[in-house]
Amino acid sequence: MYYIRYNVAKVGGIRVMGTRRVLKRRPEGETPVSVRLEKSLHEAIRNIADRTGKPFSRVIKEMLEMALRMQRFPGIVFVEGPAGRRAHIAGTGLDVWEVIELLREYGSAPPLLEHFPGLSPMAMRIAEAYAQAYPDEIDAFLESNAQSSKQLRRALPWTEAV
Repeated sequence: MYYIRYNVAKVGGIRVMGTRRVLKRRPEGETPVSVRLEKSLHEAIRNIADRTGKPFSRVIKEMLEMALRMQRFPGIVFVEGPAGRRAHIAGTGLDVWEVIELLREYGSAPPLLEHFPGLSPMAMRIAEAYAQAYPDEIDAFLESNAQSSKQLRRALPWTEAV
């Protein structure tokens, strides 16, 4: 949905209608806010926006969302890679979706923890809690990984999963 905004100014006591701009209406549920940033912080965010091609406000929104998730789930960090931004268990080398996939393959926590000594029981519980809070995100990575495996098997039928 769009709306038109006219710039109106007072010139000698007379209201004069000036240029008009057609603006996109803000999506429902979004609230505009104004914040003051130190110059160095502003420049750092601007550099990220320029590098990624994302609007400045979207970069700030994503960073705030990641910070809130990391606060809610201690031990979760976010990493960038070819698959995009992913929730990752700090210090393990594993993404949350990988822990969930391994947990499903092993069937329960004890054998998984036995084969992955770098994964603590607490880290596994945090990964499970994160996956329960954001199932669509985790399911998308699981599905993408499953599709990649299927494509690889079609392209190289002599290979097998180990």
